[in-house]
Amino acid sequence: MRTYLIAGVVLLGTLPLSAEAQQEPDTVKLRELVVTATRFETPIANAPGSITVLDGNAMRRNGQRFLIDALRTVPGVTLAQSAGPGALTSLFIRGGESNYVQVLVDGIQINDPGGSFDWAHLRTEDIERVEIVRGPASVLYGSDAVSGVVQIFTRDGGAPRLEAGINSSRGDRHGESGSAFDTHACDASVTGRATLP
Repeated sequence: MRTYLIAGVVLLGTLPLSAEAQQEPDTVKLRELVVTATRFETPIANAPGSITVLDGNAMRRNGQRFLIDALRTVPGVTLAQSAGPGALTSLFIRGGESNYVQVLVDGIQINDPGGSFDWAHLRTEDIERVEIVRGPASVLYGSDAVSGVVQIFTRDGGAPRLEAGINSSRGDRHGESGSAFDTHACDASVTGRATLP
């Protein structure tokens, strides 16, 4: 009797506790990669310096039609606009001059060497993500990147798609009664990849 009982306990100890313990997850969650900080795809946790990544889908979900609306939320980044919407807008990183920031779109510098850039008209419809490196990145990008680098990655064309948006706001001027104003903005775009004959 004792021999059978010990054999039964040993046999039970070798069996798996449950079917769930044997199942492997069927998906793998990849870490977010950045390229602006090192010029190579690097997990954001291993990248040197202060980096912020803005996701294009999140910007559009939040109703941020222009990139400057999203950039205002980044720590260490200040925007100065000379007047209302559409006026000359400059970006300053960590207190440096606006011409100390290098601006790249898909790896190509778009601001003049040693020159500033007007941020007023960049829209979020075609942006996949934006990587902002705060601090001196001049080792990798040259003397134009004294206070930082902003790199914009555009969306892949993919299948043709139509997007439309309406934005409306209401307010009053200087708190005076009867001087209300309405602001309406409508936009539409068609994007996608096409093969020419």
